[in-house]
Amino acid sequence: MTWMGYYPTIRSCNQVIDLAGDNEEYAKYRGIAKAYRAYFYLDLARLYDPLYAEAPANPTYTDKLLGDGVQGLTVPILDESFIGEQGEEMAKNNPRRTREEMFNFIFADLADAEACLMEYARANASEPNLAVVYGLYARAYMWLGGQAFVEDGLNGVHPSGTDAYALAAEYAQKAIAAHGGSIMSKEEWTSITSGFNTVVPSWMLALICSTDTVVSNLHQNPAHLSPELLAGYFPHTLPGVPSNWYDKIREDDFRKLLIKGPKTTYAQFANYTSMSQGEFDALPPYIFFKYRPALGNRNDNMTAGAVSLPLMRIEEMYFIEMEAIYHTQGASAAFDKLRAFMLNRCDDYYAVLPDADVLEEI
Repeated sequence: MTWMGYYPTIRSCNQVIDLAGDNEEYAKYRGIAKAYRAYFYLDLARLYDPLYAEAPANPTYTDKLLGDGVQGLTVPILDESFIGEQGEEMAKNNPRRTREEMFNFIFADLADAEACLMEYARANASEPNLAVVYGLYARAYMWLGGQAFVEDGLNGVHPSGTDAYALAAEYAQKAIAAHGGSIMSKEEWTSITSGFNTVVPSWMLALICSTDTVVSNLHQNPAHLSPELLAGYFPHTLPGVPSNWYDKIREDDFRKLLIKGPKTTYAQFANYTSMSQGEFDALPPYIFFKYRPALGNRNDNMTAGAVSLPLMRIEEMYFIEMEAIYHTQGASAAFDKLRAFMLNRCDDYYAVLPDADVLEEI
């Protein structure tokens, strides 16, 4: 996925950035491409950055990383300078970049994207806008806040710990304000025809597929994650949720309506599925009916596979804000934010928790 997915898409971003150049007429294209490039490199940085080990069974792991010389390294950076005849040769001598170098690069892309997209009104949710740029800042600062990176000397000028968490909360709030959409409602979550396959106001950034982009009955999201699609991998793999996660969800949380519990009957579930009772009863417990085939179509793969998928939701920004506030303002302030949010999902959300458990509850 890294080689065949991320880097070819980064190459596409580089081509747009190279073509747009400094031409102000094409600034919006440069901004979109730089926002996406920052998105992809942030994913890669978080995937490959080797963090300090916490497993007590392997106390020498961190020492081994330091000995191997990979502590604080992320991935190679290929930008628009790699386009052209010399690009391939340059790429052969392009080592993994330090965390400091990577985040310098990501933040530079985000700063330019912010300037380019300040007044941009996008055509649809597949195009990053100012809210998405702020959301990427929030993700980046959450990562830097999660570790005491200053200890390994590879974070340079970027904040870490509490300082980074404060910026994560700030940018999450800016993303929420810039986006303006509400969180997903019960009706949007539980729709048999449009549940998690259609752009709704909470989605800040989305992958939008059309019928002509569906390659086959298997190269599509519903084939893997939609219980109701009749042709695909789902009947063979049956992905669901962990039982302990199911048990932690409150009974009045409407998201639980979409999970077949160990005691859930078809009569209880009938309003939330297009399956027959025989099909439903044959499923094991903990199957999650979150992702629906497009238009609820169970039979026509070309139609069913033309779904939209969220890449960033406003809900994520609320939870980044809560977690960051927990680390900067304390458990009580964070729980106040959590309760205000959860009242949208539960009739009467309440909890009496020790401060130490608030982060886990978030």
